[in-house]
Amino acid sequence: MNTKTREISTGNYPINCRQLCFFCAFLLPIGKMLEAPRIFALYSEGDLLLPAFLQLLLQGGIIALLLSACAKEKGPILNALTQKIGKRWMNVFCFLFCGYFIFASLLPLLDLDKFCYAAFFDTSPTTFAFAPFFLVSGFLCVKSLKAYGRVFDLSLFLFLPAFLALIIFSLNACDFSNLLPLFEKPFVSSLQTINRTFVFFSDSAIFLFLLNGYSYQTGDAKKILSSFGAGSIFTLLFFAVFFGVFGTMAGSEHYAFIKISQFFSALKTTGRIDLLFCYLLTVLLIFYTCLPLQLATHSIAKSIGVKPLFVSITLNVGLFIFVLFCNNFYNGFYQWISVNLSYIFLIFSYILPILCCLFLLLKNKKQRGRVEVNNKITDKKEKDYA
Repeated sequence: MNTKTREISTGNYPINCRQLCFFCAFLLPIGKMLEAPRIFALYSEGDLLLPAFLQLLLQGGIIALLLSACAKEKGPILNALTQKIGKRWMNVFCFLFCGYFIFASLLPLLDLDKFCYAAFFDTSPTTFAFAPFFLVSGFLCVKSLKAYGRVFDLSLFLFLPAFLALIIFSLNACDFSNLLPLFEKPFVSSLQTINRTFVFFSDSAIFLFLLNGYSYQTGDAKKILSSFGAGSIFTLLFFAVFFGVFGTMAGSEHYAFIKISQFFSALKTTGRIDLLFCYLLTVLLIFYTCLPLQLATHSIAKSIGVKPLFVSITLNVGLFIFVLFCNNFYNGFYQWISVNLSYIFLIFSYILPILCCLFLLLKNKKQRGRVEVNNKITDKKEKDYA
């Protein structure tokens, strides 16, 4: 396929392959660099890389399956699913995922709230100091996927310089021997860590809805999966450096990406210049946190036939009230959401995307079988007639 044909075929879709690659490589890792390293270190200590690798491997496998279904359908998965199950059931499906996206955003919002108070204020902040976030979120929720595609393009220039700078600043205080001996903890400990960290891995659920604004082209799967692999390497490298810096104390160190570079020797004379790079990552973190809310807003608005602005205002006001009254009960919410309700993440981010892909692939196989049978019957009739 030449370039001109490719541009025509993807022109009606708001997201292209390059933007999905940037999303996988530079935006997905940032969601795992705030509180996830501490949680992994808390339950697996020096073996935190194993459960993190297994989580990333599972998400990568599901994304590969989604891309395979997308290639077979030659179009957006959710549109193909609508044709198979009907618009009414598709609305139910979207409503369930919208509820999941909102539910999965609760802990990240509380994390971001507490992080902003700790990182950006030298004195005690006011009660409503985090309120401007919801103005930004309300604006982003109204914007289309095309606008988020531009954010994905910018993520390269925000993430890569900041990430590399923080890693370089951290190396002088990093002792990778803290990760040894490998596999010291029993494998059951890794499984328990996986169960407690589903909250940080909604990649495939988000990806499922992003694919509805994207037209698959031959060879895109390799590029996207390679980008996801690069993002996974960034994540694992960050986890390794974080534990190398803090060792056995890593399980008590909140807000990882703002902490790892604080022991850089040059900061004594230059001041906290590392905070400039932390601010760049914080901008990306805001976009990442708002993305599930944007997907939920547009899905709800389309399903019930109202403007996204109305849904965005309602949603963000409700979340603002939630954060305002629940930010002092973080530990209880973490226990309740990530432990007692971990099966919700397992269902929506793992089981349902897999079932959707298998359903579409099996339906296509049956349809191809019927077409082949009909063709054979037609050929036989033509031969008999001749």
